[in-house]
Amino acid sequence: MRIYLPCTDADRDALRRGARRLPVGADRRAFAVTAQARQSVSADEEDLEYEAQQEAAFIALRAAEPHSRAAVLAADAAPADLGDGKDSDGLYGVRITRDTDLVLVSVHVTELTAQQNDASDTDPALLWFDLSESARALRFLDGSTCDTAGGGD
Repeated sequence: MRIYLPCTDADRDALRRGARRLPVGADRRAFAVTAQARQSVSADEEDLEYEAQQEAAFIALRAAEPHSRAAVLAADAAPADLGDGKDSDGLYGVRITRDTDLVLVSVHVTELTAQQNDASDTDPALLWFDLSESARALRFLDGSTCDTAGGGD
């Protein structure tokens, strides 16, 4: 099942090492298209995925320093490793139920900083980076400029 995780400092370290799998601990918060979301929201699968990813982006931005960008990791998890989120996790929230390794798929970095995004009245724009572009994604996350050819959403 595809899940979206707000990127942590430990996740950044894994990306710097070129990890293709991400070790995560039990009770880690993530976002996905849940059965509850499918029942509650009248939208196609692509729109539901977008909403799950946006939930992760908002959480990542809240944790970011004002002048920093934030990142979301897309990963595949075994459904058996996922459980219901807490009430505070919202419609798309899930929790990792046990220590496991997730298969990393891609990295998504906010185009704007946390402060710029707060001033905006739109959803965070996320630039998409293939996992093979992790180093490039991290450079952009850390504040360098990025041409979006081959790395934009």
